[in-house]
Amino acid sequence: QKSHSVIEKNELPSSGNKHDFFSLAPYRWPNPEIANGLPYIGHDGVVNPEIYRISDKKYFDQMVDNVNLLSVAYYMTHNESYALKAGDLIRTWFLNDDTRMNPNLNYGEVNRGIDKINPAGMAGRNITGILEAVNLIKPSASWTKGDQQQIEAWFNKYLDWLLYSAAGKKEAEKINNHRTYYNLQVSSIALFLNKTDIAKKIIKETSDFLIPKTIMPDGRQPQELKRTKSLYYSVFNLIGLFRLAIVAENIGTNLWDYEANDNVGLKKALDYLIPYIKNEKVWNYPQIVPLQKKVLIELLVLASSHYKDKTYIDLCNMLLLK
Repeated sequence: QKSHSVIEKNELPSSGNKHDFFSLAPYRWPNPEIANGLPYIGHDGVVNPEIYRISDKKYFDQMVDNVNLLSVAYYMTHNESYALKAGDLIRTWFLNDDTRMNPNLNYGEVNRGIDKINPAGMAGRNITGILEAVNLIKPSASWTKGDQQQIEAWFNKYLDWLLYSAAGKKEAEKINNHRTYYNLQVSSIALFLNKTDIAKKIIKETSDFLIPKTIMPDGRQPQELKRTKSLYYSVFNLIGLFRLAIVAENIGTNLWDYEANDNVGLKKALDYLIPYIKNEKVWNYPQIVPLQKKVLIELLVLASSHYKDKTYIDLCNMLLLK
């Protein structure tokens, strides 16, 4: 399969630089009451197909998926051809001068017609998969010390963008799934770069602030219940928190079983959702499209990896067999 890159898009961001990642906000549509449709207006949960005309997001997600698959295949088989192709995909997207992506998301999830700083970090939420893949192919002869140094340099710059850019700081102010996936990116990258002080700070902020602010004593996630796809976003946010718990394990912190005031914690949020996933209760919040099975499976696989609860394992197996 061809190694795609950010330079293939047929529309450039306002910077005019083809190496800048560019994508449109998925739930923003032309305003029908204005001749040119600008500025775009929001229709939460309804994807504007215009986003697919710009290839960066599609190619980025494909690249991460393919790199993950190849790196696991290499780890399991020690077949160098898998590591070779994974390295080729990574070098094309991040490292090669002619095709590399600049280490920022200044033009991710752009809302046409609005000239302001956009909290764009969600466009890169899958980027942590590259860190895991690099660690898996690192022993391969196909991944050199030079490759490792370059990818670390790229992620150092991207981490700086997350921490210090106006767009990154906007994501850090959110109190919903944006903040969860921002924290996941920052902590994962910091750990990858051996900047454990930053990772520890983010994990502590997650336990002390984010979890008690985003999960209610009964397990509801009120910020996600506001959405038109409220069940999806409740699951999606919890997946991010579970992934943060995996990062936390690497610095000796147990977020899985952490409980804030009123016993608020990740398991409480999971157990709130289980009866709805099992169709034992009717979901009374908005959910304008059916929830994809693969999202539920991802949630339950992560849950089962830690909690070893037969309820989660059996439910996951049932969904897999459907």
